[in-house]
Amino acid sequence: AQQMPNQNAQQMPNQYAQQMPNQYAQQMPNQYAQQMPNHYAQRMPHSLQPALSDYHSTLCRLDAERLKVWEGLDLEGKSPEELEMLLHKLMTEPFSSICQVAKRIGGYYYERIQCVRHTEGYKFVCMDDILQDLAEGKCLIYSFGINKDWSFEDVMDSIGCTVFAFDPTVDYPEHRGKRITFQRIGLTAITNEEKKLFSLSDILQANGHTNSKISYLKFDIEGHEIKGLGAWHASGALKNVQQLGFEYHLKTPEKAATMLKGIRDITVDGDFRLIVHDINGVYGKCLDKRKSLYFEFSEVVFKKVNKTQSCHEGILSSYKKIEGAAAT
Repeated sequence: AQQMPNQNAQQMPNQYAQQMPNQYAQQMPNQYAQQMPNHYAQRMPHSLQPALSDYHSTLCRLDAERLKVWEGLDLEGKSPEELEMLLHKLMTEPFSSICQVAKRIGGYYYERIQCVRHTEGYKFVCMDDILQDLAEGKCLIYSFGINKDWSFEDVMDSIGCTVFAFDPTVDYPEHRGKRITFQRIGLTAITNEEKKLFSLSDILQANGHTNSKISYLKFDIEGHEIKGLGAWHASGALKNVQQLGFEYHLKTPEKAATMLKGIRDITVDGDFRLIVHDINGVYGKCLDKRKSLYFEFSEVVFKKVNKTQSCHEGILSSYKKIEGAAAT
């Protein structure tokens, strides 16, 4: 109490003053003292508290620098080849403060081609908000592109999420598991009823979810994502989506350039942040007929941020959600 600046002593809850050694009280930023739940202070070794503060501050600083790059992108006057190079470079720099717990869900070991063996079909999911959605009974998943692999959908069903699955190329029963519904239609930028392809807005409206929170939107739709991403953002269909997990298929510089513009828009205007980039190990390089310098097929995940919170507040909010879900 003697060593701590007076304004910190006034603002810090009494239980922290009682439990925290003075040297840590001096070193810990005030926002941590105010916001960290009491059980964290009790469980966390005192020696970790200053390190955690430095760790979070570093993540936030790096992410602020990454966001400035996206906000300052000038795409005008650049060739498709230049934009392709820029996209693949930026995809190697995911934001690191946005998600605290990420898990790889689903997938299977692929052995049908001679040049490579690898796992295919999985998706990474940030569990921070998903756990809270599960605790509240509000986990809603939209999944486009099933083919023969239900591993992702089955896992999300088994942990308690409601799953709407779609694929126009295969036929399955309407219901599967406890909470999976299947429809034989596909996702695209602009609705084409003849081909059974529909925009995201039309599909959400048809299922009564235009204004519903979508916990996770997954799509592996063989190229339709290239024009679709920008179109869905422009239509407002992504306004209630919390996470996007998809595979992009960029076989030409022109397709990469279009994808870059879409990702720039959802990042700068839609408040999504790249949190995962993982190359497709099956497609890899051995099936790349163009012999590109880049990995043309990759899994990416974007998570929406709350811009009313600072970076530090966002991190602490994630911890609280995880702990709250565990308590529930």
